[in-house]
Amino acid sequence: MFHYRICGLPNVWLVNGYQWHDTNYGPAIGFTDIEGLQQAIARELVSKGQLTGAEFRYLRKAMDLSQADVGRMFGNSDQTVALWEKGRGAPQWAQGVICALYREQLGGRVKFSDVFRVARAKTGDRKASSGAKPAQLYFEKPKRGAWRLREVRQRAAA
Repeated sequence: MFHYRICGLPNVWLVNGYQWHDTNYGPAIGFTDIEGLQQAIARELVSKGQLTGAEFRYLRKAMDLSQADVGRMFGNSDQTVALWEKGRGAPQWAQGVICALYREQLGGRVKFSDVFRVARAKTGDRKASSGAKPAQLYFEKPKRGAWRLREVRQRAAA
């Protein structure tokens, strides 16, 4: 298995779909269908609900949006978005919007009510818990078909 830290998330592992190569500069790694892998990770994040700051950043970058872009969309500064991504956690309404935007980018049908589904929850506008350890996500690439989530392992509390 390969710990796929390159994506900026500490909890993503690849079961297969990667190959090690020797180069003149040392070992290198290649991935099968990297765009498909990135979409599989983003789809899993969108479906999980509450996002960590790093997961929020992953979705933002997957849509090729800058922190300033997101700040303008939400009526905040780029520094506010940076604070969300560095562990302070984005408000749940912002998480709902970023997830809906990603679903829309994939061509999914998104209703306006979906955007604020989290904001309607009893928890109000709390931030994502920055102290919680995210579950480890294990992705695999079948010989035929797209990348998929194989397994989720909950991490033990420290």
